[in-house]
Amino acid sequence: LYEFEKAFGKRKTNYDDCYPAGRFTDTKGNSKITRWQEPSRRQVFGESLENLKEITEELDNQIIDGIKNSDTYIITLGLSEVFKHKKSGNVVCTHPAYGGTRSDGIKLVDFWNLTKEDNLKCLQKICSLVKEHKPNANIIFTVSPIPLQKTFTKEKQSIANEKSKSKLHWAALQVTEEFDNAYYFDSYEHTMSIPPEIRYLPDGRHVTRQTVASVVSRFEDQFLTK
Repeated sequence: LYEFEKAFGKRKTNYDDCYPAGRFTDTKGNSKITRWQEPSRRQVFGESLENLKEITEELDNQIIDGIKNSDTYIITLGLSEVFKHKKSGNVVCTHPAYGGTRSDGIKLVDFWNLTKEDNLKCLQKICSLVKEHKPNANIIFTVSPIPLQKTFTKEKQSIANEKSKSKLHWAALQVTEEFDNAYYFDSYEHTMSIPPEIRYLPDGRHVTRQTVASVVSRFEDQFLTK
């Protein structure tokens, strides 16, 4: 949603949300910041706030150009466990410590488990923005088959994963009933119908090339004109 809002002039990067993501202590015991993190996208860092702004604006321009010059958008929904910045209320793209990052952002965010209604509201806003600014464009929603690696709830990982996917699945199906520019591709259902020993790599999360080929073939049959 944030990317579409940026593309159509409804949002700008809030640099007040940025936080230190690297420090070192000099010989005098002074703590110094070595890099900053812009949390609205995954692992975007800069050596200074100015450098971070330059990098972010370059990313903005590339993504905005892509959105404005496309007539079909494929949006894969992954998980409903997110984090909100305490100060602004903005959702951050990933947990501040994602990938082993040592970030001050951990102190600045709160966990938020999106409801199915929260998810639907975001998808509705996306469809409305596209319909307003790109009336001939289409949106295809899918749900990722990759399970949660961990959960920030108190539930078992398997239960948290099922709840997360079911909320996203419900929202995707619901929004396609409300908007004539929205479609649903059943890649999740198709992937889950493939035997686990064929479906996933040894890590039990990421899908095999064979699964990818099967999903792409299914997409071609449903959406591409022969």
